[in-house]
Amino acid sequence: ADYRRNLMYQLYEGMLGDRLNEISQKPEPPYIYAYSGYGDIVGRGSKAYQIFAQVSDENIENALTVLLTENKRVLDFGFNGSELERAKQEIMRRYEKSYNERAKTNSANIVQEYITHFLSGEPAPGIEFEFDLVKKQLPNITIAEINELAKNWITKENRVVIITSSDKESVKLPTEARVLEIMNQIDAIKVTKYEDKVITEPLMATLPAAGKIVKEVKLPKIEDVTELTLSNGAKVVYKKTNFKDDEIRISAYSAGGTSLYGDADMYSANYASQVINECGISKFSDTDIKKMMAGKNVRITPYIDDNSEGIFGNTSPKDVETAFQMMHLYFTAPRKDEALFKSFVTKNKGMYKNLLSNPQFFFFMELEKIMSQDNPRSFGFPNPEDLDKINLDRAFEIYKERFANAKDFVFTIVGNFDEPTLKTLIEKYIASLPANPTATPEKFKDLGIRP
Repeated sequence: ADYRRNLMYQLYEGMLGDRLNEISQKPEPPYIYAYSGYGDIVGRGSKAYQIFAQVSDENIENALTVLLTENKRVLDFGFNGSELERAKQEIMRRYEKSYNERAKTNSANIVQEYITHFLSGEPAPGIEFEFDLVKKQLPNITIAEINELAKNWITKENRVVIITSSDKESVKLPTEARVLEIMNQIDAIKVTKYEDKVITEPLMATLPAAGKIVKEVKLPKIEDVTELTLSNGAKVVYKKTNFKDDEIRISAYSAGGTSLYGDADMYSANYASQVINECGISKFSDTDIKKMMAGKNVRITPYIDDNSEGIFGNTSPKDVETAFQMMHLYFTAPRKDEALFKSFVTKNKGMYKNLLSNPQFFFFMELEKIMSQDNPRSFGFPNPEDLDKINLDRAFEIYKERFANAKDFVFTIVGNFDEPTLKTLIEKYIASLPANPTATPEKFKDLGIRP
């Protein structure tokens, strides 16, 4: 019964967390990030329902209003069945991965179980027992049970609001009277039911025309490594391993990066991959993709750094084709979204403003300036106002330029895969990427930064 209740807490936390994350994607987000959960507050044994947000200096009252409103929305209407199903898939996949890797669990994870067992008495029966329990208990948890948690947790009594900030004159903290006024206002308003956008479309509605593997060689200097040359000129290097039973690591690399762009494009180039990661791929936003990936183990992220561009990520043998599709779309179908771009800039302004008020980060910034002799192309964190120098259209154009020619890329794949299946996926999703066979391979440009 205790374990089942803990699963209910995880489901609640996941569903409300998804809603709070969705709000953070708005053009003018009320907070940088937010989460909720039921657990320890001060010391072990004193548990409470908590909802938290990190906010910019000017958004304190707005963020408090949004958190209280979303709490009330859950209290009045509860969660939807589609939300619960996604949250169950996420939990099941997490336990399934731990079970599949049970013979190769990291020592640190085992030690942490010993620590929590000793300090707080949390049982440690092992993943075999837990996975079996999850399979039996999770499907039977109902939406009514989850919604009942809200009625027990969200009450007008026994509430605590804590607001902390840096001690500077520019930050205007609300008074106790104003906080009480906001709480009373939210208690009195009528909220509408949350409408869950359910994604039923596949990630790729039309599959690309496959290319071919034109050359295959074994690399003699590294054991069991194969290099493939593809019909579009791209190279793939792979090695089958048994270090992890439920993991495949994927990366792609090409020389060039932001070094090929002038100072005028510095900020648009530096943030191009992050902007695309926020906006999504094809017709799907980042929020849509997270919903589509519920229950899957797929992490694919594009990057553009000083000297190169590429992809990094990981997946499982079961979800490897989805990972390849996502990688293909990051090359061929980046998405441009003005609203999500504004949200990205606003959230990062607040985040960097908070970071730069921390003496350690400030010290790091000053050290970077000295080490690079104030070279504008060498910086650790931007000033918040620098983010206004990012041009969405230019960032989008730079991103597409960096990923336009697959002939420049080397892909590496390591993990527990089936080799014939892998080769089929390589031909379908990597050999089909656009390429310029006559283009001279790019090299990065030395920007002259000498520490």
